[in-house]
Amino acid sequence: MLPRLVACQGIRDPSSGKYASIAMRTYYFDLMDGIPTRDRQGLEFLTISGAIEHSKDLAKRLRDDPRCRDSALAVVVLDESGTEIHRERVYPDKPESVMALGSIG
Repeated sequence: MLPRLVACQGIRDPSSGKYASIAMRTYYFDLMDGIPTRDRQGLEFLTISGAIEHSKDLAKRLRDDPRCRDSALAVVVLDESGTEIHRERVYPDKPESVMALGSIG
């Protein structure tokens, strides 16, 4: 998939006087708590850092939601190829849930 080109108002090529085009890339924000919830639509950002900042905002919103209490929950940022570029834990201060088996018998 080729990146979509968007006219950028404000950056002008001095030699031609035309506006430059900037490639917008689509990033996907999956929710992961063992079983992923896939983001099928994605959002476009100019930079990876913009996508990462968005994942931090999503994690904060989930952290502030009283219905959401899974300590293993994370927002996983994927690029257009499906490569993970960032993982933002919703509860970074809590250890992930680990099932421990006690001694039997």
